[in-house]
Amino acid sequence: MSQKNNKRDLILDSVEEVIAEEGFSNLTLDAVAAKAGISKGGLLYHFPSKQSLVNETMERLMKQSVEELGKAKNSLPDKPGRELKAFILSRFREIKPKNFMSALISAIFTYPELHTENCSKYRTMMKESLLNSGVPAAKALMIMLAVDGMWLGEFVQENFLSEIEKKSVTEEMLKMIDEAVKV
Repeated sequence: MSQKNNKRDLILDSVEEVIAEEGFSNLTLDAVAAKAGISKGGLLYHFPSKQSLVNETMERLMKQSVEELGKAKNSLPDKPGRELKAFILSRFREIKPKNFMSALISAIFTYPELHTENCSKYRTMMKESLLNSGVPAAKALMIMLAVDGMWLGEFVQENFLSEIEKKSVTEEMLKMIDEAVKV
């Protein structure tokens, strides 16, 4: 990895830390530069604005989510339903601290175009993959929405579901997939 990429990663890590520790409303170029241990000019060399910092942070989170999906997919046998099962398993591995995700949701409301640019691309890619998983479309969408609801619930309320409930619901969804691909 080049030194420039290392510096960009350091800055993006600092963005996540500032958001998690102080909230999105306190995310400033000065705060990120201080957290990263670089000058504001050095920060501006890599990211010309706060919006570019937030956008790149969101893009990185989407990329990490896709990587988690790939890891989960590679751990499963290559048969129908694999993509949907990987989606279920990967969603709960990737959860960031609640305060960070809550702040990032605030960022989406501050910069609505971020939602349009990043989340729409990600959601379209995920939806296409899941709908081509060999599971009937209505069931695949139902499972996708249930998983997203559980995932979002973790940000709204800590311990939205207990570990036992999460495990039980996850197992039930995995069974639904197995039954759907047998038909």
